[in-house]
Amino acid sequence: MKLDRSEENVWVIAKHINNVDLMYKYAKFIKNNSSPLTTESLNEIGEIFKSRGIYKPRWINRKLNTSTVGNKITTLNYWMFGYNHDEKFLFSPLGNLFLKHYKNLDSQKYIFTTMLWSLQFPHPHQKSNQNNINIYPFRLMLMLLTEDRLNKKLYPEEILYFLFFVSEVNEDSYKSLIEEILNFRKLGNSDKKQKMLKEDLYSRSNLEKWSKFPGDSVALALAKTTWWANKTHELNYYAKPIFERTGIILSDNDDSSRIIFRQGKSEPPTLRKIQGCFKLNENLIGFVKELNDSFSFLENPIKKTEGLLASEFKSTVYGFYPKILLDKLNMERDDVEYKIARIKEIIPLQNIEEISLAIKDASIDGTKHKEFEIAIADAFNLFKDVKAERIGGAGETDVQCKNTLKDETFAIEAKSTKSQLSGLSNETLKEHREKFGAKYTILMTPRYAPKVKRHISNDVITILKPAYFAEYLSNYYLSSIDETSFKELNDLIENNMGEDISEKLIKLTLDNFGNIAS
Repeated sequence: MKLDRSEENVWVIAKHINNVDLMYKYAKFIKNNSSPLTTESLNEIGEIFKSRGIYKPRWINRKLNTSTVGNKITTLNYWMFGYNHDEKFLFSPLGNLFLKHYKNLDSQKYIFTTMLWSLQFPHPHQKSNQNNINIYPFRLMLMLLTEDRLNKKLYPEEILYFLFFVSEVNEDSYKSLIEEILNFRKLGNSDKKQKMLKEDLYSRSNLEKWSKFPGDSVALALAKTTWWANKTHELNYYAKPIFERTGIILSDNDDSSRIIFRQGKSEPPTLRKIQGCFKLNENLIGFVKELNDSFSFLENPIKKTEGLLASEFKSTVYGFYPKILLDKLNMERDDVEYKIARIKEIIPLQNIEEISLAIKDASIDGTKHKEFEIAIADAFNLFKDVKAERIGGAGETDVQCKNTLKDETFAIEAKSTKSQLSGLSNETLKEHREKFGAKYTILMTPRYAPKVKRHISNDVITILKPAYFAEYLSNYYLSSIDETSFKELNDLIENNMGEDISEKLIKLTLDNFGNIAS
């Protein structure tokens, strides 16, 4: 497997928090604090946490600033608790589920494993070099930890030297990667270290700072060992404790590997040690394989360039919510969480390649569109004041709904195709409405051609993208609100007839459930 070992092609692990309990406290505080997290309130949170001994600054007299708490929120973004949009923080379904089951350590390991499975590069939040990487990084790591040939373990130096530089993966490169790791494993610790230090990787700012003259080999050697020390610290100090605390990785004191890198130029020197190994909790091996069967580690991640708005991109990536997880948590199929997962699995925006295959399959067996309609009917039935029925078939609307609050009916037309909806017959939709006296039509579709929007501009039709609707609904039901009324959404529809209300709905979601984030 040919790897580009460069600073432009390396995985980045979030820093600032390496403690799951601390992440929970920050997440819970944000969740329960309804006031906007302005510059002043971020500092207030820092002071509150400092007084409680939760936040412990490196220097006692260090002055708090906005970035102190803002960086903690950044860590929540990275580990898929939720995301920032329009300066607000919105919890993901998995983030909400993690908070809900936090005290159940057995459930926690399955939830956080799923959060890792959803994490992709490019990451929706990070603005780093990860745009050059197209991979689900932790899917790859977790799959390697199930490999018998690797004795179901990975040593930190193998993760650092190999995995951190994998920018994409397929079946052939995966097999090659295993072979290269096995060959690397045969080397002694000294040879491994020298192999790593031969790579042209170093902090250029450090090199400039430490060089006494051009071509200073001593400064270059120190800059190289510092670079590897920093990445070692990133893996062992920030990622590994989180994996261990959530029960994903079991502590293994295998000391057959031991490599030490010097960090910086200080005296006495700061040393970063590579020792022990990563070993997957045996109870998770089957679960990881189940996840992979449905959401392969070989999948291409979702790209920002696939015609997605920033909000769509974030909503899609953070909306990962597989029923497999809920099965593992022994949730009932009639539970709200289960219905939300069904909606999110059927109607999210996905890779164009995946959608194309799904459309082809649907055209053959005719089941995909039916599933789409059923999921939408189930979703609208979650409103306390809506009764929805899937009708479908020629000459009929896909879903009939009754707004019991106003004793009015409305129609839903479900278009599951990802290829742009190119045409629309207003007359046909009118006929569908007239059959049961519907006041308006909701057109549910992931994508549409610009002319479709022109067609509806003077009609009682509104467009709603499924991903936005699923985000709105899931946040209601995974929040502390007992019942969800259709009134708010109905008002939004009636006040914006002839428009695409998707962006307005995500704003409403953020207003209802988000917090201002730095």
